[in-house]
Amino acid sequence: FVNQVDLATIGAAVKACGGKVVTIEDHQVLGGMGAQVSHALSNAGIAHTVKTLGINNEFGQSAYLAEELYVKHGLTAPKMAEAALALLGK
Repeated sequence: FVNQVDLATIGAAVKACGGKVVTIEDHQVLGGMGAQVSHALSNAGIAHTVKTLGINNEFGQSAYLAEELYVKHGLTAPKMAEAALALLGK
């Protein structure tokens, strides 16, 4: 759920960066926070392009360290930077 205060803050940031949004989730992408943010932005009439990093259509897994799963699913700082640069066309 994205409340009006969050929407005002996020919306201003999205407008300032030309409508580019990258979200990252340590669970399923479908129905996650990225989807909620995109939906709220759309309802507010804020044009945007979103790239959501997260788990795609896979059941949960176990690992000795969470970092192992983050690396496996591309949920790392370098992958976030890569997604942001791709949205910017760089």
